[in-house]
Amino acid sequence: MQEYLANLGTTYPFVYAFPNGMLRKEQVDAVRAAGFDHVLCVGENFSRRENWLHNRFTFYGDTIAETRFRALGSLRYPPKP
Repeated sequence: MQEYLANLGTTYPFVYAFPNGMLRKEQVDAVRAAGFDHVLCVGENFSRRENWLHNRFTFYGDTIAETRFRALGSLRYPPKP
């Protein structure tokens, strides 16, 4: 994994998203050590912007309006602070 991360290219990627949320703690640690500012996993929940490890929503939409609605969390409410 570390070799793969080291060979991503010359651009500076700052967000790493695990495909399908498939991750192990040592992979998260390797991505963080490689210098990524943010790591995305699939937690199907909201995340605070100051976090470096973020949840993300998976969603679909049959129309642009439905996709926007789902992208904004649809009928979910953010947790109270």
